Amino acid sequence: MVVKICKKCGKPILDAYNTQKYHKICRKEVQKEQWYRYWVKNHPKTGRPHRPETSKCIKCKNIYEPTSSGQKYCIKCGKKHKIQYQKTYGDKYRHTEQGIYATRRATNKRRLRMNSVREEFTMKEWFKKVDDTEGVCPGYNKKPHFVSKINLTLDHIMPISKAPEGFVYGINDVQPLCRRCNSSKRAKITDTLSSNNTTFIKKDNNSNNEDEKDDTNKTEENTSTGTDTKKGKSN
Repeated sequence: MVVKICKKCGKPILDAYNTQKYHKICRKEVQKEQWYRYWVKNHPKTGRPHRPETSKCIKCKNIYEPTSSGQKYCIKCGKKHKIQYQKTYGDKYRHTEQGIYATRRATNKRRLRMNSVREEFTMKEWFKKVDDTEGVCPGYNKKPHFVSKINLTLDHIMPISKAPEGFVYGINDVQPLCRRCNSSKRAKITDTLSSNNTTFIKKDNNSNNEDEKDDTNKTEENTSTGTDTKKGKSN
């Protein structure tokens, strides 16, 4: 058995394969050095890429702290630019052959998942939950805002893509959200009613307290009637 020696550190390599020249750690260092040489060769003016401490936004001309070396816009302008980019190039991509194939594949996947979903709540329960909101969307990463009851859509707190097999959705596993918040939520597990909007929880707590009071009153009445009947029998 021929023992191979690492060309970087000069130490022997245990269990080396035929074409191995470096240890795993040494290989990563060599790859970094090769990448640095390649970058300096193709970018002689800038040299090694680095993230600047401050940068100037192309659109609003304000100074901001970038999160990457290739960032051109600040956070506010970046969000606006992303929306405009999706509007301009998203429609063009959907009409291409590749875009048509991708949209059809996504709709088929969604349809198969929706067919396998089990829901154990009635439409009356859902409409009651929507009526309790009074047309206010609790908002995802936003403040609660009014959108009317018609514009509220059904959102699964446990996303359909992440739900285990045989998972059954109850009325407490869904929540009303507007279309914009529902689409921005994507496949994240968040209960916006309990995190953002406290008014809905207060209503539920008050209703529960009223139910408890009714139950206590009923028990007191039953005990009083029972004692009266016992007294009548004894007499």
